[in-house]
Amino acid sequence: ESCGGTSTATSIMGTSVKLESSERCPYFCRKEECHDEEFVRENRDRANQWISQCTPRVYLMEHERPYFVRAKLEDERRRKRWETMYNNMPTMPFDTWCEMKRQEEAQAAGGR
Repeated sequence: ESCGGTSTATSIMGTSVKLESSERCPYFCRKEECHDEEFVRENRDRANQWISQCTPRVYLMEHERPYFVRAKLEDERRRKRWETMYNNMPTMPFDTWCEMKRQEEAQAAGGR
């Protein structure tokens, strides 16, 4: 149905209402406008520009980032290094460790 001439619209109550050309139905006009290829292309371009403006720039170098971001990243890196270090650390039974400490203390006392 076109916006020009007579068109039929259904009201909220479910009754059909005839609209004359002077009483153009905004729903049908908007629907026709949205199906226009030029309209769709322009809106897609606008949306793509808006999205590209809102997305974070991943090409910022480390020194270009704000201080709080650099500090947060450094804390995360430090935490991951410590976590990796402790996860990769070999375990030793306490008795073996205690015996090694006694031998080290004996060597230190004998070297004096």
